[in-house]
Amino acid sequence: MSDADKPGKENAAPESDGGASAAVFRRPGAGTWRLPAGRRRLGGFSNSAAGIVAGLAIWEAGVRLGNVPHYVLPPLSEVLQTAVGESGYLLAETWVTIQEIVAGFLLSVVVGISLAFLIVSARPIARSIYPILVISQVIPKIVFAPVFLVLFGFGMTSKILIAFLLSFFPIVIDTVLGLRSTSVEALHFARSTGAGPIRTLFLIRLPNALPQMFAGLKLAATFSVTGAVLSEFIGADRGIGRAMLKASAGRETDVVFAGVLYVSAVGFGMFLLIQYIESAVAHWHVSQRRRRAQAG
Repeated sequence: MSDADKPGKENAAPESDGGASAAVFRRPGAGTWRLPAGRRRLGGFSNSAAGIVAGLAIWEAGVRLGNVPHYVLPPLSEVLQTAVGESGYLLAETWVTIQEIVAGFLLSVVVGISLAFLIVSARPIARSIYPILVISQVIPKIVFAPVFLVLFGFGMTSKILIAFLLSFFPIVIDTVLGLRSTSVEALHFARSTGAGPIRTLFLIRLPNALPQMFAGLKLAATFSVTGAVLSEFIGADRGIGRAMLKASAGRETDVVFAGVLYVSAVGFGMFLLIQYIESAVAHWHVSQRRRRAQAG
């Protein structure tokens, strides 16, 4: 029996070199259909917004229908009314906290990236500093808050140091990992062109490490917000954390939740700012190109 007479062969398409027939009989993208990029982004945003709106509606209806006391959980409408009506007071206190957050974050950026450069560039420093940094993370940083209050008082300095302690470690770790992830071929190429360690660090290692570095910066930004607000809970003369603590003592729960909204806006704003800087600085990196391709 020939191949043409075998069962299942009578309707088989003839093969051709290089898959030319497949290119003829198969439409490009046949069987697949995708929404335009703008509609995909809008759909994802609308789904998230719908979930948030549903949760807020449940909060409002549950408090009012369940007759929950306002000092336990105020309705959302009352929280929003307080956030607008007390905006002058809350914004003034939030501005103090923003200064502490930004100062602590910038200090962590300078110290964290500098330590990462030293760890990658000098092995003796890496052997002496890196284990200490890792072990130090076992100690909760908030326990240093009373010590800083005794040493530096209730002003901004103690809050800045707590924000720094909480935020600098992710920067060090992610920057070190990014600098060390440079391919061996790129390092060999740099050496073959006569580039020394410093030029290799700034021209080869640093550009390659930008995505991981910015990932650490995003984590550090949120940690700096947490550190500043928590340190204000422990002891402060100004700040949104102090305002929330004072309102909690007076059972002004609506002011507490309004403060949470302000703090959340600050943290979210810092995250978006760092993401924007990343897209501007590392727009050429493959991670940014892949993100733009997925978005559009």
